[in-house]
Amino acid sequence: MIKTKNKPQAVIFDFWNTLVYDLPDVEEKRGKYRIEKIHEILVRHDIRVSISDVSFAYEAAGKMIGELAKNNRALTIREQIRLMAETIRFIPDRELIEKLEDAYNRANLLFLSPLVPGAEEMIESLFRKYKLGLISNTERSSGKHLTMAYHNLMKRFSVTYFSDERKLRKPHPETYLTTAAELAVDPIDCVMVGDDEEKDCTPAVVCGMRAILFADPKRGIKSDFSPQASTLSQLAQILEKM
Repeated sequence: MIKTKNKPQAVIFDFWNTLVYDLPDVEEKRGKYRIEKIHEILVRHDIRVSISDVSFAYEAAGKMIGELAKNNRALTIREQIRLMAETIRFIPDRELIEKLEDAYNRANLLFLSPLVPGAEEMIESLFRKYKLGLISNTERSSGKHLTMAYHNLMKRFSVTYFSDERKLRKPHPETYLTTAAELAVDPIDCVMVGDDEEKDCTPAVVCGMRAILFADPKRGIKSDFSPQASTLSQLAQILEKM
C-alpha cells in the first residue's frame, strides 16, 4: 500500500550554505591555524618536521577526503590526523594524537562562519511545530565542535548526522533514511531543506522525502527544482502548503 502524503512532521536541514555560510577565506584561516599549531606541537615533541612538511600532509589529507567523497565516504578527524602522521612519517602515541586532534578541532571554535540571515529565528520558530534533523558533510570539521561553535542554532535539533561521526556522506541514501528513522518519522513525512539540488534535494526525494531547495541569490543558485525558497523566511510558508 502506498502511503499518502500528510502534513510534514519533520524538517531535515543541510548545514553549510543553508544555515551557516561556508566561506573559503574562513576555512583558509582554519587551515593556517591547524598547520601552525600542529607544527608547534610536533616540534615540542622533538619530531623534526618543517611547516612545509605539515602543510603537505594537511593537503594530502584533503585529497583523501576528496577521493572518499566520490563514494560518499568520510574520514573522522582522528583518521585525518593519522593520515597526516603517516605522510610525515612518524608514529604518534595516544597522548600526542589527542593533542593534535584538539588543535585541529579548535580552529572551528576560533574562526566562525556567519549564519545565513534568519537562520536562528527560523529554527526557533519551526522547532515549535516540527521535529528537526540535520545532515552535514563535515569535511575537515567535527560535528561535535560544530555543535559547540553554533550552540544557539544547533540546540533545537533532536537528530544530527555528521559525516565525520557516521562515516557516510550525502547523497548516500543511508544519510537520509537513518536520520528519518532516528526522528521516528516516515520519510514521506519528512522535508529536506538544502542549497544543493544534487546532494540535498533530489536524493532526498528518491528516498521518499519531500524537499525544498534553498536558492540563495547571494550564491547565485539557479535551478528549476520546485519548490524553492530564496530566503529562509519563506520556508514556513512553503511548509504550510505541503
